[in-house]
Amino acid sequence: MNRPPALPPALVAAWLAAALPGMVLVKQQFTGYVGLVWLGFCIWHWRSLRGHPEGRRILRSPFARGFIANVALLVLLLVIHRSTDWGELHNPSRFVLVLPMAVAVAVLRPSCRPYFAVAACAGLLGAAVAVWQVVITAEVGPLDAHLGFTNRNKFAYVVGTLLLVSLAGLRLPDGERPPRALLVAGAGGALVALVLANTRGAWIAVLLPLVAWLLASRAIAAQRKAVAAAAIALLVVGLVATPGSPVRDRIELGLAQYEQYTPGHVIAGDSVAERLEMWRASLVMARSSPWIGVGPGRFNEVLNEMIAAGEVPDSLASQGHPHSEYLEYAATGGVIGVVALLAVLLGPLAHFAAVLRAAGPGRSVGGACALAGALVVGATAIFCATDPFFYIHFSTLYYALSVAILAGFADATARGRP
Repeated sequence: MNRPPALPPALVAAWLAAALPGMVLVKQQFTGYVGLVWLGFCIWHWRSLRGHPEGRRILRSPFARGFIANVALLVLLLVIHRSTDWGELHNPSRFVLVLPMAVAVAVLRPSCRPYFAVAACAGLLGAAVAVWQVVITAEVGPLDAHLGFTNRNKFAYVVGTLLLVSLAGLRLPDGERPPRALLVAGAGGALVALVLANTRGAWIAVLLPLVAWLLASRAIAAQRKAVAAAAIALLVVGLVATPGSPVRDRIELGLAQYEQYTPGHVIAGDSVAERLEMWRASLVMARSSPWIGVGPGRFNEVLNEMIAAGEVPDSLASQGHPHSEYLEYAATGGVIGVVALLAVLLGPLAHFAAVLRAAGPGRSVGGACALAGALVVGATAIFCATDPFFYIHFSTLYYALSVAILAGFADATARGRP
C-alpha cells in the first residue's frame, strides 16, 4: 500500500512558526500547544537537524547564550540559597526548550511569509474583538475571559507585538513579503486593539521602540521619517487631548492616584499606590541582601513577614509579585538575579542588532526578521518594568517562542541570503 507523500519539513516549520501569532488570540492556552507541537517536530527531525553549521552558529549566538545564562544563574541562586524549590525553574526552563526550534528554523530555512501574514491577520482579529467587546457591547471584562487571557495587560502586550511585527514585515523583499496592504491593515488593527485594551504599560512599551527605530533606521529616508514622526505625534496628542478617550482617561486616573498616594497607605482599588508600595518592599528586600537577594520564590514569604512587622500595608498580602520584573529579580536574586534577567533580554537584543548591522539598509529576510525581533525584545524589556511578565507561564513562553523563531529566520542574513 502506497503511503501519501510526506510534507516537506521546511513547509511544516513555516506554518508551525505562523501558528504562534495565529493561535495566541484564539485562546491564550493554545500557545503551550504550539510549543509542544514544535518540540515534537524538532525531536522527530533531530537526526537531520543536528550537526549543521547553522544550528551550531545559532546555539553560539548571543540570543542562545542569554537564554542559557538566565537558567544557569537561577540554578546557581537556588544552590546558593540551598533551596529545594526547583519548581522556580518551571517558567525559565522554556528558554532552553525553545532552542531546538531556533535550530530547526535556521537549518530548514522555511519561508517567513506565512508568519508575517498570519501576524497581520491576528492584528485584525484583535481589533475586531476589542471593538466588539469594548465599543459595541461596552463589556470590558470578557476581553480577558473569552480569549483565555489572565488579564488585559497580556492581551495588550500580544497585540502590541503583532503591531511591531507587521510593521517590520514591510522591510521584507518583494518575493517574500505578504501583500503590503495586509501588513498595513494588520498594524492598524493591532493599534486599535492596543488603544482599547486600556493598558498604560503596553502603550509605552510599544511606542518607545517604534520611536527608537524611527530615529535610528538607515532604511527610512529623512522625509519619510519626518512624516512618520509627525503622524505618531499627532496620534499621541489626539488620544491624550480628546475628552473621553481611553488614553486620556487612564493617564488622568494614574495622575490622580499618584497625587493622593501617601507612603505606607493604600486605598482599595488604587493600583498606583499598590505598585508603589510593592516596589518599596522590593527595594527593602534587595538592600537586605544585595548580591543574592532573599532567594528565588521567597518574595511572598518575606513580604508577609514585612506585613506582620507593620512595614507595609496589609492589603499587599493579595499580591504575588511586585509588578516589576526588575525589582522582583533584584529582591529575590540580588545582583545575580538582575544579571539573569538582563541576559534573557540583552542577549537576544545584541543578536538582532548584529544581524541588522550585517543586513544594511536594504530589504532582506534577515533584516526584517531581526528588526521584528529587536522591536519585540525592546517592547518586552520596557513592559517588564511594570508587569509580572516572566512570572506568568503564558507570557514567558510567548516571548521565548517569538524570539527563537525570529532568531532562526534572521539567521538567513548571517549566511548571506537576501
